[in-house]
Amino acid sequence: MKKFVAFILLLIPVLLQAQQPATQTEDPAAKTVGNLLYVFDVPVCGKDSITPDPTGKFKYNSGCGDHLFWQVVELRQKGVPYLIALIESQEPTQAKLPSGKGYYRLGDVALMALVEIIHELPLEELAGVKYESYSDRWKFYHKGLKDKKKRSALKEAVDKWYKDNRGKLVFEKSNAYGNCNCVGKHPIGGYFMLRKIDVNNEAPRKNE
Repeated sequence: MKKFVAFILLLIPVLLQAQQPATQTEDPAAKTVGNLLYVFDVPVCGKDSITPDPTGKFKYNSGCGDHLFWQVVELRQKGVPYLIALIESQEPTQAKLPSGKGYYRLGDVALMALVEIIHELPLEELAGVKYESYSDRWKFYHKGLKDKKKRSALKEAVDKWYKDNRGKLVFEKSNAYGNCNCVGKHPIGGYFMLRKIDVNNEAPRKNE
């Protein structure tokens, strides 16, 4: 009997461990968003010297973002909650600042991805700043959000805005970019915008 009880006691931890993967499976979208930590090229700073590809294709790693960055944007709204959760992160990525001194933080890159997914995200209004140029935007990402309280406040503001407006967002096919003046076919073919009031009573576009 004692041997049987001892066997059961040894078996319990094994059974519990076997059950854990089923309850702790990571959402693939969360893993993809987490890869932003390893990006080395982001679409920001408004380079004027970007040369279009002769075929019209998008040029990765040219100052317009690398594959890891655009894989996150390709998640569309599936990635938004995970991106919002990262706004507070000050962990450095592999993406160098335009000045060459230092690296963008994970929270900075998460904001860039959010702006590429939702062009009409009123980041200036929510953050209480005003950009005069793309250059001002990258400076804001890196310098304007050094304060932890500012990052936390912006995260809460973005989260509230998204929850209030996500049902009004529709996908707009376009080759326009949110953070930069990059050129070529857009990697995901467009962005989300707030649904316009339909004066012709036409059916609204599908919220993808």
